[in-house]
Amino acid sequence: GVLGALGVGLGVGFWKSWQVAGMILLTIPVTVAAQVIAMQAMLMGSQGNAEEMKMVSQVMSDACNNVRTVRSAGAEPSLVELVERLQSKLIYSGLKRAVLGGFSWGMSQAITFLVFGFGFWWAGEMIANG
Repeated sequence: GVLGALGVGLGVGFWKSWQVAGMILLTIPVTVAAQVIAMQAMLMGSQGNAEEMKMVSQVMSDACNNVRTVRSAGAEPSLVELVERLQSKLIYSGLKRAVLGGFSWGMSQAITFLVFGFGFWWAGEMIANG
């Protein structure tokens, strides 16, 4: 599996060039940390405000099912205000989660890019210097 591939890769790496294999070993924790950040960013985006969403859904369902009562009582403006207030909380929290999740995911990808870029640069320097 994965551990076998890692073992074979590191074995061949140390056999051919211990400097490159050592550099790869040193960057593994950084890459793992970046992937953990990416996973947390993805999970952050999937977490919702289930209770608030349930409340908005219940209000809308009751209003639609009792549309004649709402209309005859003249309760449309207060109902619309209630739904807008409930939805504004959902929109704000969703926007906050989206911005934080996007920033976290972008940073994790930037870290991964920088680690691989450093690896290629360093390998090129080693080749150029013999």
